[in-house]
Amino acid sequence: MLLNTARVPNDGPTGVPILPYDPANAPDDDTTIQILAPNWLDNSDFDYSKDGYVNNPTVGGDVSEECYNLYRQRFVMVTDLATTSGSPTVTSASNPFNAAYTYPMDFILLNGNGSGAGVTGTLTRVSDGTATLSVNAGATLTNAILWFGTALAETSANALKSSGHSTFAANEGTNTVIPRWDKTNGWMEMGATGSDTFDIATPLPLNFVRSGLTLWFRCIVALNTGGTPAPVRIFAGIWDATSSQKRFLESTNFDLAATVVGGTGATSYTYKVIADLDDGRTIESDAVTIANGPASLSASNYIRLTWTNASGILNFRIYRTKGGTTSRVFTIRNGARDYNDYGTNEETGISMPSASALRPQAYGVSQVFTPAGENIWESVLIPVYIPATYDTSATTGKQWLRFGIVGAAGSARMLLLDRILLSTSNGGWQRSARDQNKILNQNPTSSPTSSTQGGTGIVPTCFTLDTPVFVCDEDGRNVRIAPIGEIEPGDYVLTGTSKISRVVKATDSLSETVYSVLLTNGVGFRCSPSERFITSRADKTGTRIDELTLGDDILCWSAEGVEKAQIAAYGIGHVPEPVRTLSLKGLKTFVAGVNEEGKGAIAHNRKADPGI
Repeated sequence: MLLNTARVPNDGPTGVPILPYDPANAPDDDTTIQILAPNWLDNSDFDYSKDGYVNNPTVGGDVSEECYNLYRQRFVMVTDLATTSGSPTVTSASNPFNAAYTYPMDFILLNGNGSGAGVTGTLTRVSDGTATLSVNAGATLTNAILWFGTALAETSANALKSSGHSTFAANEGTNTVIPRWDKTNGWMEMGATGSDTFDIATPLPLNFVRSGLTLWFRCIVALNTGGTPAPVRIFAGIWDATSSQKRFLESTNFDLAATVVGGTGATSYTYKVIADLDDGRTIESDAVTIANGPASLSASNYIRLTWTNASGILNFRIYRTKGGTTSRVFTIRNGARDYNDYGTNEETGISMPSASALRPQAYGVSQVFTPAGENIWESVLIPVYIPATYDTSATTGKQWLRFGIVGAAGSARMLLLDRILLSTSNGGWQRSARDQNKILNQNPTSSPTSSTQGGTGIVPTCFTLDTPVFVCDEDGRNVRIAPIGEIEPGDYVLTGTSKISRVVKATDSLSETVYSVLLTNGVGFRCSPSERFITSRADKTGTRIDELTLGDDILCWSAEGVEKAQIAAYGIGHVPEPVRTLSLKGLKTFVAGVNEEGKGAIAHNRKADPGI
């Protein structure tokens, strides 16, 4: 059916969400029968070199060996950071500060306690286990995550490259930690076995990311030939490249407010709320002190706590300190953002905890998964929540997508990655509108082993063969649902009125462009751009789907009558697919895209207008 959540073989309960890719084929052979999501990323299929994307005709040279719009840079994460309070010197038992790196390097110290926000600057190596940070010596830098590495740059040195590049042998060729581009197959290889890690970054075409958005990052992964499988996680985040920022987009601390309800007094209470995120991190509120609280808390005299929310939170843990004793008051797991403290405790005699982060950030991590096998492609889905209080005006540089592998892989370049998606909708992968234009005007650089690029021309008024349609007997009885691919001449279809029509011809062909559409009432279908739909009772011959947009009406029929539904989501795919056109005797309409509730869109089979 239209929305499929099939999983590939050997995907266990801790695996990542799987789309219906054929695990036996390379990714360029696959199509997804999900609703496709608009993709904001250029060259998301890794098919184009910089030369092939920018130049027409191409000029050759190094630019033909650089994957367009994708850049690799060292990005090392240190989690066992230690420091003396107020000192810019940091140490790590994992010895991550390798002498082979070029220093100083950019760093981001994510939410060190006491610093409020992430601290940025440059890092200078002292020894393998020690480095200094160019940051105010008064900052408290404990309990933080340190990322350090090469600055983002759209340069040849940072470009994701193939083996034909003039600098490949001296860099990627000698250091298997550095990701590389397989130009022939149009995918990338990445993964490191130690602490020295690289990530991939791509600049967004414009700074469209705003506060409160939920973005969806998706990619497909497979075990590289000869790779050693190991459990890994993929991270993805939105990076602010503004010179004064250089960090994942973040918000202010989530604010906590406390108010005495009922009788007051002279007792001091201090509160903090710790939020556990679904990617394993924690964030904390500001600490709030009430100086005029009652001596004893009760249902009549209590302290009311309220706080702002942040996306991706599993639960809130509420802590209270009174008279030098700290207690965990309650754990909220239902998403509520308020609590009345009547004086009860879940645990007492503990220390006030600290969080691994102080602020929500636009950063997400996948579930742990182990690649299923060589050339078995799996889909990784990561929601990236943009903090509600992220200030877009502070971002004067570019916004970038950064993604990579968390921790060590089983072998160097263990993973193949392809078909990345960044969208405001959760759906199947498709190319960006800019890439679709390039396909029409320029040839891709990569040559996949079984490429389906190209097509046979757009055919009129057609649905993909799996589209469910209402059929019936000659007298209109025995109404049932059948895929359009099984409908033959002599069958009868419902028209969306009290009448029925007879199928006199069923024509099969290929459509190089397929629209995937989802309506607000759950009706979904996939069709050629020229398929027509009845949008109102005055729309006698229907309107082409490529002339409609989000929010437009389409009439739908069910046993309860005709209703209007609006286009809620759509995508455009450029992989040729078999489609079928019905020729009807009687009314030229039929009901297609029937959902489980027995509702379907009223389509019109009028042929495409000449010249369109």
